Formats: sequence, structure tokens, C-alpha cells
Amino acid sequence: MVCTAISLICGGVYAYTQLVLPRFVGELPGTSWEFLMAHDVVTAFFTVNVLFNYISCISTEPGVPKAPPNLRYVPSQPHASGISTGLEWGYCRKCDRLKPPRTHHCSVCRTCVLNMDHHCPWVNNCVGFYNYRYFVGFLLWTCLGTGYGAATMCFPYLGLPLQLRARPMFAWTPRATLSVLFPLALSVALATGLLLAFHIYLVASAQSKLP
Repeated sequence: MVCTAISLICGGVYAYTQLVLPRFVGELPGTSWEFLMAHDVVTAFFTVNVLFNYISCISTEPGVPKAPPNLRYVPSQPHASGISTGLEWGYCRKCDRLKPPRTHHCSVCRTCVLNMDHHCPWVNNCVGFYNYRYFVGFLLWTCLGTGYGAATMCFPYLGLPLQLRARPMFAWTPRATLSVLFPLALSVALATGLLLAFHIYLVASAQSKLP
């Protein structure tokens, strides 16, 4: 799925810069080549940030607890109120090691992960303590980049014939590319925006998706 994601990112950027921009933005009245070049620079800026955070999230180890081997596990005493605070240390029988608070065992990676959020098949890695910032950065730049693309394609898309918008032709032409690329960019921007807002809420409230 990693190769699929990279292919979608690079393919979408290529179709946007080589087919959609020159045909539908570059031919607008009063549009100069400098204006079109500025669009290319902004698109390249978004693309570099998306790929950097995506590859960093893949290549960065999420975090494996490394407790000294001579430590002995003693079950934490419950809070005075009798309610768990979620900050107690635990013990993983599968890894045979201590588990710091908010550490969970991933059955896919077969190890415990510090501050585990989830195992993401799109990055072929767990999202944890050390690569969480890259995951959030990937969501941020993907939302901004696809939102920017959807905004620039909005009016050209509305100007397409209704028949083409409803049933796009499967041909590598600017009109057909626009009829597919705009709904795709808009849906990705909305999806990543909602997910980004949820993770910003988790960060602001010092929570994680897994207790």
C-alpha cells in the first residue's frame, strides 16, 4: 500500500501540473506565465512536504520501550478513588517486558509501541511516540495541498458539461482528468481535514486514541 500511496501522490501531482493547470488555469484571461509558474512552485512546496512527512513516518521507529532487565514488575496500586488513572505501568506477556503508560502491543509489528495510536497499513508501520508528529504533518500538508488543488479546480470543474461530470471519459485528456481529479482532491481534503482536527483535539487535550 505504500507504493500505491506514493503512486497516487505523484500521479495526481503530474496530472494536475501537466494537464489541468495549463489547460484550465493557464488559458484564463489575463493569466501570465509567471502566474502559472507560481502555481507550480506552490504545488511543488506542498508535494515536498507531503512526501517528506510520509516517508519520515514510514522510516521512523514508532518507539519500543527499553526497560532495564533487572527491574521487577510490581502491579501498580489503584488510585485512592478506586479509578484507574491510565498512568500505571503494566507488563506485556508477549514481549516479556515492562510497559510504560499508554504503551500497547501491536500484533502486526509483534512488539510493544510507546504511546501507540494505531497500526497504519498505508505507512506499513505503527504510529507511536517518535513518528506521531510526522503522521500529523502528513495529514496537515495533504489537507492543505488537496484543498489548494480543489480550490483552483473548482470553477473550471463547474464549467464542464454535466454529462462529462457525471460520466467522465476514461481517456488521458485535460477535461476527463479534471472531471476525476477535482472530486478526488475534494474528498481527500475533507477526509484528512476531519482526521487532522480529531488528532489536534487529542494533542490539545493530552490524550491518545488508545487508552
